Amino acid sequence: MGGQCGRRGGSIRLSRPVESTFACSLSSRELKELAAPPGDMKGRMSLDALGEVRDFWNRVASDWQTQVGEDRDRNRRLNSDPVLRDFAGDASGLDVLDASCGTGYLSRKLSELGAHVVGVDLSDNMVGIAEELSPELDLRVDSVSTLGGLEDDWFDLVVSNYASMDVPFLEETLDAFHRVL
Repeated sequence: MGGQCGRRGGSIRLSRPVESTFACSLSSRELKELAAPPGDMKGRMSLDALGEVRDFWNRVASDWQTQVGEDRDRNRRLNSDPVLRDFAGDASGLDVLDASCGTGYLSRKLSELGAHVVGVDLSDNMVGIAEELSPELDLRVDSVSTLGGLEDDWFDLVVSNYASMDVPFLEETLDAFHRVL
């Protein structure tokens, strides 16, 4: 499944249905309130939700880098990296957005494959680590729900790895991805 869009025919490619699973202790009534119609910012979910996500990742950024780093996450190396390489195809020369780039792991991998990468993350501490590790990359603090600092129709490909579970406004995020493609 994919739709053509953008200045150079970039596409949104889904190889299988998108799912996001999480555990919580909310009642069914509370869950229904969170799933309010679009335009209501998902009911009670507000900009405070973005602040909570940002604050969490700012708190754990250095521990994340220490524990996961470049090569300490076997799941990433053995499972998701090969899938992402196949998904992205030949990225050489492509303008790629790494949405929720964290410490820049995937941004660096894509850059090594010849892509022109812009990495965006809500956590300034995660972006700070990414900038220390890869000062040559274009890394920015921004919300993937708006991508306010990015131009329309700019990218050929958007990747976002292990991030949808932390995005409180998934529909708005997908709209922002489509806008920049």
